[in-house]
Amino acid sequence: MGEGLAVGCLVEGVTGLDPAEADEALRRALQTWPWVTRYPTVRRTPAVVGTMRSSPGRRGLKVAQWVFSRGLAVPQLRDDAWDLPAACARLEGETGVPARRWLDLARTFLAELPESTVWRAPALAADPDALPDA
Repeated sequence: MGEGLAVGCLVEGVTGLDPAEADEALRRALQTWPWVTRYPTVRRTPAVVGTMRSSPGRRGLKVAQWVFSRGLAVPQLRDDAWDLPAACARLEGETGVPARRWLDLARTFLAELPESTVWRAPALAADPDALPDA
């Protein structure tokens, strides 16, 4: 879940966010996300901040992670050689959730956060139309 959100946030040009309201924002975002049934633990207790904090040490799928810097949760790709389309394709292949659906979740999650708590770099945002169809 944390990696999917990180990739989706990167596609949206997010360079950092204040995690203070992230758990509640994710809880609201998951209410309409049809793929939540694949993540029963998150569906019951959406604690994304804990997921973000443990992200750098996770094994297995290594597409993206969250690191903390100066109180902000910062999404990052784990491999410097990847671009966002490659990360989206790998995330989709590993999770079975279409990249566009991860982007939908990230957009809803971000919409639930106060805009003043989300830092963006529009020049870094990927073109969502370049993502694989699903």
